[in-house]
Amino acid sequence: MKRAYFIKYRKKIAFAVVVTAGLVGAYFFVSYMNNKKMAEQLSRQSIAESLLPVKPGFKGLSPFWNTYSKRFIYAPSFDFKEWGKVKYYRYTALSFVDKREYIFEAKTPWEPLSPIWKDLPVGDVYLKVEACDNTSGPVGLSGECKFYKAAPFSISKYKPLQVNATVNKKLLKYIYTLAHVQHWAKGKGPDPEYSLYCYPSKTIAAVIKTMLLYSGYFPEDLGKALSIARNAADYLISISEPGNTPLAYWPPTYSGTQYTAKANQGNIMVGINAGAGNCYLDLYDATKDRKYLDAAVGIADTYLKTQLPSGTWYVKLKIANAQPFASNLATPISIVNFLERLSSDYKLEKYRYSAEKAFAWIIENPVRTFNWEPQYEDAPIAGKYENLTMHDPCSVAIYLLNHAVEKPEYIPVAMEIIRFVEDQFVVWKDPMPYAANKSTDSWHTPSVLEQYFCYIPIDASVSKMLATFYIAYEILNEPIYLAKATALYNALIKKQQEDGMIPTAWYRYASVWWINCAMDDAIVLSFLENRGRFADMLF
Repeated sequence: MKRAYFIKYRKKIAFAVVVTAGLVGAYFFVSYMNNKKMAEQLSRQSIAESLLPVKPGFKGLSPFWNTYSKRFIYAPSFDFKEWGKVKYYRYTALSFVDKREYIFEAKTPWEPLSPIWKDLPVGDVYLKVEACDNTSGPVGLSGECKFYKAAPFSISKYKPLQVNATVNKKLLKYIYTLAHVQHWAKGKGPDPEYSLYCYPSKTIAAVIKTMLLYSGYFPEDLGKALSIARNAADYLISISEPGNTPLAYWPPTYSGTQYTAKANQGNIMVGINAGAGNCYLDLYDATKDRKYLDAAVGIADTYLKTQLPSGTWYVKLKIANAQPFASNLATPISIVNFLERLSSDYKLEKYRYSAEKAFAWIIENPVRTFNWEPQYEDAPIAGKYENLTMHDPCSVAIYLLNHAVEKPEYIPVAMEIIRFVEDQFVVWKDPMPYAANKSTDSWHTPSVLEQYFCYIPIDASVSKMLATFYIAYEILNEPIYLAKATALYNALIKKQQEDGMIPTAWYRYASVWWINCAMDDAIVLSFLENRGRFADMLF
């Protein structure tokens, strides 16, 4: 019967199959062409935007932040010497790639390189700026420098972001099964085999957070995951400063003699404590055990006592007397988020004014000067602009975007910060030949660098930049930010190994795996899956 039916209607069936195949093929062809067209459009947009400098300096009005910068995606300008009465300044950029000179003239020695930026090849560039008059030519050298012109964003095909829910499950399962994480189930303190517990406030807090995230994906392990988180938190609380000391209830930044811990005994990094406080709040939310809320409140109370009249804090304090280790000031965005969380989610209003005062300091200082000074426990404290970073500016940009509904004037400020981070830290392709005195031939790209003193691709930097681009897309609905977020997301999941681990450093010289970096990956991956409030990215 079926055979007879097929024979009778075989021509109609064949026609229907051909038509269907044709429609499906046409759909995919149109989709392909649209995606190709979108990719070309976004690549052109990226090149056009690269001609616009990032917060360019201007003598006496706006500071030059790029004194120590080595590479640029966006056309830079430099703090070169102004001569007396001269007619013009001649800019000569020698490309090491094509051995050509690219020249233009301008009225000042600090003009952006926009007139020649599009034509300059990606690669090393030597720049000199000369003061000139109309008769004798150059009368003096205003300045010179060497830098790397970095590749702008570009894509060959456009694909919307497709989140793979198995990626985070694999990552969290990998973390959960690590011996030094399971060691916490014994309730006997940190595993001495994991050397990075020498930074307890950061890495032990990461154990708490990742176990809470893990329990949401694997409810069958809820009991053990919570036990690990509680034991880690209880230990961190037990080694924190006593209540009658100058830095009461703050957990230690350093312990033991590994890495930089030995040289920093007796000091505490101020901003890191907010991360521990947030983990205590997460654990309180999960268990309703009051001691974790009290631990967070204790940290916050000491923030109130140590806050400077200006609104910020010193980067590092001496434990014995709460005096500054150095004069460098913190960019307190992590503290702002922590104190605001206490005031908004837990109705502890006494922290609101302190948070507002700290955020006002951020607006008046790094947002104006772009001195995005890092706050890492394993990096030395440096001079102004000597060591810039990407994490705090990203956190500030996220904060501004999250408050853009009530304050739309925050949007252009946030976008300029994002351009700065991309300019200095995002490597879309073709990295500088050498970084940290080593070849970059093994770098995985696209990737994101961490800080000038650690100018290498780090997974947590990728995650933070990915989240920042994605939030910019959600607020502005500009496809280029979604495309950039997608490129970094695809890079992140491509680096995941079969066992679920995502390496910390994306180059062959890497040796140490940081659990706090993996925590950042897990937070961002969870956020992308749930499209939820981004309050978790507080570290």
